[in-house]
Amino acid sequence: MKANLEEFNILNIMDAHISGSGKCIIVILSCIGILYLLGLVASIAAREIVPIVVSIIIVVGCIAGISTLVFIPGVPLRYEVTLKQDAVIDATKWEIISQRGEIYVIEAKETDND
Repeated sequence: MKANLEEFNILNIMDAHISGSGKCIIVILSCIGILYLLGLVASIAAREIVPIVVSIIIVVGCIAGISTLVFIPGVPLRYEVTLKQDAVIDATKWEIISQRGEIYVIEAKETDND
């Protein structure tokens, strides 16, 4: 669904599935994956079976963890907004998640038309 945000002053677009800690986990998993990928290359060169298997399992696990954090489908965007002059939030299109004074956190409601 394409969001129509003309009646709002957008302060922030909040990506609901990757927070600061999520980005930190992605960096950590990336570093672990790269180190074990290097270990995998060294193990293949030395023809050692157990380190090869362990390295493959850890690299695949890191890739799966990163892809799970990055590619979560169906997570709606949330918008931190204030209302423009004489504007109201259309309850049929938007769900108010929270409010702090004049600042609203909203997300688009699901529609059957999509």
